[in-house]
Amino acid sequence: MPEHCWTLIGVRDRARGTYRVRAVRQTSGEPARVQADWAWSLKREEKEGDVQGFFHTHPPRGGVEPSPTDIRSMQAWTLALGKPLLCLIAEEGSLAASAGYLFAENGGVMRKMRFVSHEQG
Repeated sequence: MPEHCWTLIGVRDRARGTYRVRAVRQTSGEPARVQADWAWSLKREEKEGDVQGFFHTHPPRGGVEPSPTDIRSMQAWTLALGKPLLCLIAEEGSLAASAGYLFAENGGVMRKMRFVSHEQG
């Protein structure tokens, strides 16, 4: 079963430490290998400045912890864009049970988000 990925666009409320995002540009990769539309995401950030991170699935029973590849990819993106980014992960078939991680803008520390909620629509 392939992994799926979306780019998260929206806004960050620095005062509250919250994000309001929506997932766009769904792509499919290979089993245990995520593939986002990286070129589109970079162009979007250069034009709009509203890329806030990425949301992707892991295979069933793969858990929602970032893999070493996830960590390296997110660190590279934070360095490239110069801002903190979200990494939301869900198991395929259970998108409502996701976990969120925030990666520092300097490619450094990752921390688990306390609360992640989804809006349908």
